[in-house]
Amino acid sequence: MALNFIAFANPGLEVPLLEVAVSVPATGGTLEPADIIHQDAISGLCGSLVRKSGRSGNWLEFAHFSGREFLDSDELAGHGLEHFRISAQSCTHQLVI
Repeated sequence: MALNFIAFANPGLEVPLLEVAVSVPATGGTLEPADIIHQDAISGLCGSLVRKSGRSGNWLEFAHFSGREFLDSDELAGHGLEHFRISAQSCTHQLVI
């Protein structure tokens, strides 16, 4: 989900908004401050695919365009890796919900 938001949210989400967006419970309910997934955890899970960007480092971006291109391609299909696929459509769907 974080990679989807980093790739396709328009306008892009600053880190505090990204933290909240990936922390919202899938089943609904209340998001408590203690439940927010922080930038260090997001960066750790996304590994070397993302880096801080901007002068203030308030954004995360793909470290290289090829990472985003690969995750947005059909190459993941048929290899059991479909759950890593990102797309503008799924990003929009996740942000709307």
